[in-house]
Amino acid sequence: MIGLLVWIIIYGIIEGITEWLPVSSTGHMIIFESFWSPSSSVATPEFLELLRVVIQFGAILAVFIAYFKKLYPFKKSLSQSGRKKVWNNWLRIIIGCIPAGIAGLLFDDFFDSHFYNWQTVVITLIVYGLLFILVENINKKRRKKYGAMEDIPMLTAFFIGLAQVLALIPGTSRSGVTILAALLLGVSRTAAVDYTFGMAIPIMAGASLKKIYEYFADGHSLSGKQLLVLLAGMLVAFIVSLFAVKFIRKYVSKKNFKAFGWYRICLGIVIIIIALVFPGVLPGSGKVPSKYGLPDYIEEDYIVENRYSRPGTPLLQVKDIVIHYVANPGTSAKQNRDYFNGLADQSGDDVTYASSNFIVGLEGEIIAVVPIEEIAYCSNNRNNDTISIETCHPDETGKFNEKTYASLVRLTAWLCDNYGLDSSHVIRHYDVTGKLCPLYFVEHEDAWETFKADVQTEIDSLRAVG
Repeated sequence: MIGLLVWIIIYGIIEGITEWLPVSSTGHMIIFESFWSPSSSVATPEFLELLRVVIQFGAILAVFIAYFKKLYPFKKSLSQSGRKKVWNNWLRIIIGCIPAGIAGLLFDDFFDSHFYNWQTVVITLIVYGLLFILVENINKKRRKKYGAMEDIPMLTAFFIGLAQVLALIPGTSRSGVTILAALLLGVSRTAAVDYTFGMAIPIMAGASLKKIYEYFADGHSLSGKQLLVLLAGMLVAFIVSLFAVKFIRKYVSKKNFKAFGWYRICLGIVIIIIALVFPGVLPGSGKVPSKYGLPDYIEEDYIVENRYSRPGTPLLQVKDIVIHYVANPGTSAKQNRDYFNGLADQSGDDVTYASSNFIVGLEGEIIAVVPIEEIAYCSNNRNNDTISIETCHPDETGKFNEKTYASLVRLTAWLCDNYGLDSSHVIRHYDVTGKLCPLYFVEHEDAWETFKADVQTEIDSLRAVG
């Protein structure tokens, strides 16, 4: 837990700085998370996905405080004309947020799944870095039409908002692309920063509320420790954001954005070097990040959704991990995966319902067959609260070879750590139904106890790192 709190403090610092400077928070987060991802029962994949977005609430509050005079319309000291200016600022902000709000609802998941990789981030970092340098050179002799946020016409605000849609591409930087668009449209640097930060409030608040709704709608809940981590991250992001917003407003009143352009280019080069020196560590290094937060040693090859082997029913809780063995000795993980997939084509009255969440093969390969967020047809009356693992074996004894055994221990321990369980929650199919499955572990109780002890050792190792 202490390791996770240290992690979230550093994470909040990075968020608080990079969210407001036009340098791409994603580029920095990719480097940080690639070398330090929390491993803890508290830090479930679903919770981390929530945290990455909701931590922005702290940053949003900092902006609102920094821009209180410009954005709070209910002050008694405001004149009628002053109040009208504030409401007009909010109208500009809303107009600018409409394009990105619609695009985010429709395409956010698409861009994350297809473009969240280091190659895309490097390209956007360098391209927009060069654009900052180019635009500042162009603007050197141009007259600024709009010196304050209040001067920006509504149509110009809409065009700046259109540019904000490009921020759906990782590495672009929401603040960076809107500032660039504003500069090209004749807005002064200070006004560009003010309007960009103003637009951040509804955009980031909307994204955070959407993520919170999806989290709880999917049946997840927040433990006391998770709430503590979330609040700690928001507090750190809030404090750091106050300084970051103050810094950049003061900076652009005297200097241009070229330094940020050069910084983006250098950061892109650093990511390229990391990708070359540490192959496989960055997102997109040969493997698309798992939608379900699975480790990269697991191959995801999900069977089609169907009534016989993948009903698509949400798995709302996980109480135990159930170990099975396959019915046919000598068969591979891929063959058993294809068997489950083929059950979708059944017809008539004599049908089979069968599947598992994972299959461990004879070479130690692990295939995810049914997503961990869905039930599998493997553990009878415990399908609705367990994760199931089918395990391949070479002969009729049912004993697993060394490679299979090692991978089974590794996968089982990761699942236990992921769901906050220990080895006492690892059970056999035999413990559910009395069926002799997995055969060797049923006939050799000592081997079963050794397996559970090995799993617990691995769990303890994972948690020590986290």
